[in-house]
Amino acid sequence: MKKQLSIWLTIILVLGMLLPGFPKASTAKADSNVIVQNNFDDGTAQGWGPRGSVSVTSVSETSHSGTNSLKTSGRTASWNGPSLNVTNKLVQGATYEISGYVKLVAGQTPSNLKFTVQRDNTDGTTKYDEVTSATPVTDSDWVKLDGKYTFSTDVKGLQVYLESDSATSAYYLDDFTITIVSAFLPIQQDIPSLKDVYANDFLIGAAVLPDQLQGPQADLLKKHFNSLVPGNAMKPDSLEHTKGVFTWDDADKIAQFAKDNNMKLRFHTLVWYQQTPNWFFQDDSGNWLAATPENKQLVLSRLQDYIRTVLGRYKNDIESVDAVNEVIDPSQPDGMRHSKWYELTGTDYIKTAFETAREVVGPNVKLYINDYNTEDPTKRDILYNLVKGLLAEGVQIDGIGHQTHVNIDSPSIANIGASIDKFASLGLDNKITELDVSLYNNNTDNYGSNVPQDVLIKQGYRYKELFDLFKEKHNEITQVITWGIADNETWLSTFPTTRTNLPLLFDTQLQAKYAYWGVVDPSKLPVPIKNLDVLNATPKVDGKSDLVWDGVSNTAINGNNQLSASFKTLYDNNFLYVFANVKDPTLGANGSIDLFVDGNNGKTNSYQADDKHYSFKITNEKSDAPDYKIKELEDGSGYNFETAIPLSDVQKGKKIGFDIRVSNGDKSFSWNDITNSQDTNTSKFGTLTLKDPVMVAQAVKGTPIIDGVEDKSWEKANILSTDRWVQGTSGSTAKVKTMWDQGYLYILANVTDKSLSDLSSNAYEQDSVEIFVDQNNGKTTNYQSDDGQYRVNFNNLQSYGGHASANNFTTATKRTADGYIVEAAIKLDSPPKPGTSIGFDVQVNNDDNGDGKRDSVAVWSDPTGQSYQNTSRFGVLQLSNGAMKK
Repeated sequence: MKKQLSIWLTIILVLGMLLPGFPKASTAKADSNVIVQNNFDDGTAQGWGPRGSVSVTSVSETSHSGTNSLKTSGRTASWNGPSLNVTNKLVQGATYEISGYVKLVAGQTPSNLKFTVQRDNTDGTTKYDEVTSATPVTDSDWVKLDGKYTFSTDVKGLQVYLESDSATSAYYLDDFTITIVSAFLPIQQDIPSLKDVYANDFLIGAAVLPDQLQGPQADLLKKHFNSLVPGNAMKPDSLEHTKGVFTWDDADKIAQFAKDNNMKLRFHTLVWYQQTPNWFFQDDSGNWLAATPENKQLVLSRLQDYIRTVLGRYKNDIESVDAVNEVIDPSQPDGMRHSKWYELTGTDYIKTAFETAREVVGPNVKLYINDYNTEDPTKRDILYNLVKGLLAEGVQIDGIGHQTHVNIDSPSIANIGASIDKFASLGLDNKITELDVSLYNNNTDNYGSNVPQDVLIKQGYRYKELFDLFKEKHNEITQVITWGIADNETWLSTFPTTRTNLPLLFDTQLQAKYAYWGVVDPSKLPVPIKNLDVLNATPKVDGKSDLVWDGVSNTAINGNNQLSASFKTLYDNNFLYVFANVKDPTLGANGSIDLFVDGNNGKTNSYQADDKHYSFKITNEKSDAPDYKIKELEDGSGYNFETAIPLSDVQKGKKIGFDIRVSNGDKSFSWNDITNSQDTNTSKFGTLTLKDPVMVAQAVKGTPIIDGVEDKSWEKANILSTDRWVQGTSGSTAKVKTMWDQGYLYILANVTDKSLSDLSSNAYEQDSVEIFVDQNNGKTTNYQSDDGQYRVNFNNLQSYGGHASANNFTTATKRTADGYIVEAAIKLDSPPKPGTSIGFDVQVNNDDNGDGKRDSVAVWSDPTGQSYQNTSRFGVLQLSNGAMKK
């Protein structure tokens, strides 16, 4: 007991040193966060011993630093290796970073090494927790293994060990450390419980892992949630990984915890294309089944047997079931996911799953189809038509599970609400089944260990608007489930890339975040700091919206019926350009526009030398402010304003504090600082980030033949290059030409691709070209009805998203010596006029290794990776009668 108390006192001290405002010693001699540090330079193994019959000794043959390293030899099994007892060093609920440098002994064949922790629990079970992924190691270079580790069970033993996928590899270990990252704090019992706040609206749930059902995480569950769903424990691969051999322990623990704490339990999931063991689709010899009538019946029979067994066990413990999960793929011509289930049974597996589940659980347990991106109009409508057809056949479906993995900016609340309404119109229930809000709106950013407070505040407002919608539609929604309990355990820490992501309501120490207060009491949220990317271009300051302004989306300034505005920004080496559209029937008779610039984004409570305030009187262009232009709108509803503000130290990536305030003499509205205190205080300015150039081009008029051959009609067309990288830094690229006529937009893409592959069943992972068209150049953060994603692979197989379909997309492809050509015609909704601007982008997907995985993505304009759902970073095509002027 004394030893455990001492550990906890150490944890509390370390946490205190990590918290803001905690006094820090100025003469610290060592990093007090380090729990274990071994460099083996004293000639001993420093507590490390053999796991299995192996030799573990300190040697001076080689080292990463210092003089010695730990050598392991004589191995005969993959789990053999050096092992360190850390039972009394690590504490339940804390998060640690475990790292060390490894290298093979000379002459060894390259192999994969990783750190693992053997966790012996007090309930008699033993778990093997992978700390680092298996990493290739050779005998030539030291490689760092590094990973995070936490455990939430009561334990009687913890052993960290180094293993290899080769049973005989001999290797060295050096500079091993265990450092504490964070630890759980006591649960806040004095804040409102989520389940109580929404007691009259819907159930509040969380996805859980078995290890989270004791200790502080269990306390958090009991405090805030009245329903649960297993994150993995009830998926087919967990319950029957080997045919005929069922593993119930983890699922039983979750079912019992729910029962003991009066929580509703949701079963997830009976049928999925992932985490389903291969034996469902193989013969007894392990060969893949062919798509024959006999094999179809075999697979459906296996599915029925599985469902009857697992639901037979849990039917009295559960309130609802995901009968099928993720069966829709809008990129396929028929809209269905071409999984093994589909390849062997068509859509009959869906019907079979529902009918068999209903047979087992009866009428009181509700059955759902669960999917992601259900707010996307195209995917929503495909799912709607599938469900409507099944209902017409007499299949008893109770509702739709909307996963709702969203990000801090998109999709739109309107689209989420429209999807809920559409399925409710069929008399179906809706559940929000896997809610989380990523901090990122792209696949490349990473805040690291210092996530800005303004991002977390913005996340709080995002959660607010989501729950405002859910509460508004509480008659159509019976449950809202977050995909996890707190930020210490989230799938988004490694998907779509490994980075810091904090998507849930409680932080890594189980404390309430701004996200929680956005759900429970938004009045406690601070004024948000909005962020806006500023693209590089030089417009002419004349009060008119020229072509480069067409490449930028409008940002709204919330106002009222008498005064409202939107604005755009651009920058070059000398100026920040601002273009505002103001709706003011008085035409600015007493109006003004004020711009505020904080050059170093200091966010201070008083002005510093770099902080500037520019005031523009709308009716008087003669002032000390920079040059500006006012242009009255033709309908008399207001005016356009344009100016150029001097900038210094301009460089891509720089952040600048900024705000704009619009006034008509009676009312004032600001983009960011709703307190209108910008005249003396920069702390509530928004933030501008200087980004890539605006991509604009002109499409010449002409009508080619769509045959995959570059005929003479293309000679005058301008060439666009896909030289911005969304994924990877090299790979396949394309030279792209465009033309238009009264009915169509034409695209010719000459792709350089050294190795062509369509191995993946996912269309986006095949070697292909994607064309994105925003016909009204709306530059919106979500797809509107005119926005389309048009994809065609090198074999001329089409797939679609948004407004795109086989009805408005004609293509031809042809292989070349160094890749392939795509020629396409996209039918426009209405005949365009010369000078029309269309949002446009082209993307090249590359499976360079032929392994069914996308290795690189290159685009013309949008580097965010969000073009499939967000048009704001598309480039602009201006439809011209002639070639682009140089």
